[in-house]
Amino acid sequence: MNTHGHTQTLQAVLNLRPTAETKDTVLIAIDVENAGQITTSKTNSLEGINTQIGFAVLDTALLPTNTPPSECISTYNFATGATRYCRRACTRFIFGKSIEVKDKRGMAGMIYKLILNPFEDRGRDIMLVGHAITSDIYALSTIIPRFASYRYLDTQSIARLVLPRGGKPNHSLEYLLKLFQCPFGRLHCAGNDANFTLKLLLLLAVYSFPLEEVFGGNVGVIGRLMGVANVELPVRRYLHEVAYERKMRKRERKMMKRFRDLETIQRIRAERAARREEREAEGEGGERGRGRGRRGACGDFWE
Repeated sequence: MNTHGHTQTLQAVLNLRPTAETKDTVLIAIDVENAGQITTSKTNSLEGINTQIGFAVLDTALLPTNTPPSECISTYNFATGATRYCRRACTRFIFGKSIEVKDKRGMAGMIYKLILNPFEDRGRDIMLVGHAITSDIYALSTIIPRFASYRYLDTQSIARLVLPRGGKPNHSLEYLLKLFQCPFGRLHCAGNDANFTLKLLLLLAVYSFPLEEVFGGNVGVIGRLMGVANVELPVRRYLHEVAYERKMRKRERKMMKRFRDLETIQRIRAERAARREEREAEGEGGERGRGRGRRGACGDFWE
């Protein structure tokens, strides 16, 4: 049975109201960019489909442990399609290296190996998380039919349920992340979106929890959820930013050369000439030394 926008289930899964059914559940957030292209594709090949599939995994058994908050969520990004599209997806993904996949069988194999098997082989209960998740589940079920049978939590539906109503409602992922002041960046990359959706779920769980029960032994749990949700983002710069800075440094050095006086230019040239002569002298000495070493070795051998 699917769980849709149910705050009690959410709080139970995250140990705010623990139950036997939801103990040690594994939360897997999903996001599919251009999901319609995967859904309508009738072939195994994905080379002609520019799309990304992102996963963010939180094993709730790690929450009561001393695992650092930055290591509680594992994030993956799979990209398919044109080389240029996959390269762009790789540069936008914040949480590691994007994985390029060519076909649905290869995609299914990677998902089983990295995400599903490590938990299902141990009999763990899996629950999906997504923001307007229906289309994402439908797309993934065309690759792995099992995705259609998992229970799920929809952060958009939960937000509509727990947030105050009034004015023009806005429940987009970006708006909600800003509302809860959750660190985020480079949206519309599937892996990034999955990670931020999972963190939004943690913040919605804290927000929906009754204030009078916060101090009833749940302070530590709430602090832990807030800590995982508000981890600082890893710094990963765009390749074109690095190239631009390199270009500017080269231009700055060129400009500095233009405004040097004659005395400075002569001094720099003399220093360069001295270093060049020193390297040449060392090189000649090394060659003579190596030559003597070879002759000595041969002499010893023939004696």
